[in-house]
Amino acid sequence: MRALLASAAILLGFTWVNADTIYLKNGRRIVADSVVEEETRYIYETSQGKVTLPKSLVDHIERDDARTSPSAPPQSSSDSRKHDAPVPSMNVGMRPPRVISGGQVDRKYLDEIVRQANPNAVQREFMVAAYLTAEDFEITHGRLDAALEIARTGATAPPVFTVPGDARLLVGLSIVYLQRQDYRQARDTLLRARTVAPNSAEVWKYLGFVEYSTDRVPDAVESWKKSLSIARDPEVQKLLERAQRESAAEDRFVEANSNHFTLRFEGGQVSHAFSTAILDTLERDFQELERDLDTSPHEPITVILYPAQAFYDVTQAASWTGALFDGKIRVPIEGLNNVTPELSAVLKHEMTHSFVRVRSQGKCPSWLNEGLAQIEEGRTSRRETKALLQGLQEHRVPLAALGGNFGGLDGPSARAAYVVSLAATEMIRDEDGMADIGRILDRLAAGATVDGAMRDVLHYSIGEADNRLIEYLQRR
Repeated sequence: MRALLASAAILLGFTWVNADTIYLKNGRRIVADSVVEEETRYIYETSQGKVTLPKSLVDHIERDDARTSPSAPPQSSSDSRKHDAPVPSMNVGMRPPRVISGGQVDRKYLDEIVRQANPNAVQREFMVAAYLTAEDFEITHGRLDAALEIARTGATAPPVFTVPGDARLLVGLSIVYLQRQDYRQARDTLLRARTVAPNSAEVWKYLGFVEYSTDRVPDAVESWKKSLSIARDPEVQKLLERAQRESAAEDRFVEANSNHFTLRFEGGQVSHAFSTAILDTLERDFQELERDLDTSPHEPITVILYPAQAFYDVTQAASWTGALFDGKIRVPIEGLNNVTPELSAVLKHEMTHSFVRVRSQGKCPSWLNEGLAQIEEGRTSRRETKALLQGLQEHRVPLAALGGNFGGLDGPSARAAYVVSLAATEMIRDEDGMADIGRILDRLAAGATVDGAMRDVLHYSIGEADNRLIEYLQRR
């Protein structure tokens, strides 16, 4: 475990451009957006939020005041689950001043813009940019109800603002629906946008997202092809290639259904009795997760069973991946003909991610997401307590560094990340209860940072959780 945590500490480091570097006494480095010094501690900020660090742990800090945005960490995830069609941020372009004032959208100012009489082309462009800026701001801060209200107003602005062939405000409204996982409304809105602007690459791009998210893969393929025929977009190209691989692999698959699931599999590999047993297992787990997490997905969950090679061909997952959730549950089952305890655990693990995504609106950090999934499948870190404690004392792996994806790690480092995630989530469950974990998910859904959500609910920071985890393991 010590070796695993040492390698994980190295591989989980983020690469930042022109940022402050904290050098710890144990030899580790933490690279942050900014570092603020207080009397007994430092407060540093990363993409996961603000973290506190006692001065006693710090050797020195090297500062770089020429800051730019961080370079992205590896974009694969624990269980490689971030392969689902993402919802990109809005292409706002110009961001008019005064729209955001005092950390809030100035709604009176937006109303003034709408009431302009006989606006010219420049004023119309300003109005579109103002509404998209306001929507993007509210989405970023997790206020989806406010974003929806603004987007609806913008999309139904008086005809004087309507320009033939300009569907940007309709696209903005569809993005809000996508963020709310209201795919039916998003699709209806994009079909309206397609009527207004049939040659908009952006409209076809987002329509592809909706089709893919609602398991209309062939329709998504056609939408993304149309988008690329209008304008080159590397992101759309990657999504199209993935969807095409998926369609090819599942060309001869058959389907079975239950109340909450669509099960898809190669007919010759899975007997009727096996598929029925899987659906029964899924429905049982669904009820348990509904009780434990006090939520449930709005749409049926798609579960796809693959021959082993087809699984890796479609997902391009890391070799250590045993299954994944990317909006759909994907499981390799080669050689199985009944629901083994191991398969049952894998199905419940992946289904947990679906529930967590709904309650947190997709904003749960990987360590908590994976910790919950492991708890729900029946796993415990208790037998590894001694090795985990010794490893963490020698090689700290801060929870703040486990907020992103695990899939870029090698197998041993991924295992270490999973164990730390499980132990940290067990700590919160044992000390504060599952209800508080649910409240953290709710705060994240409302736009809080991980650190802010933990402070609000648990009354300690994510940085303080690292020390509390060691104390928790010592008490076991």
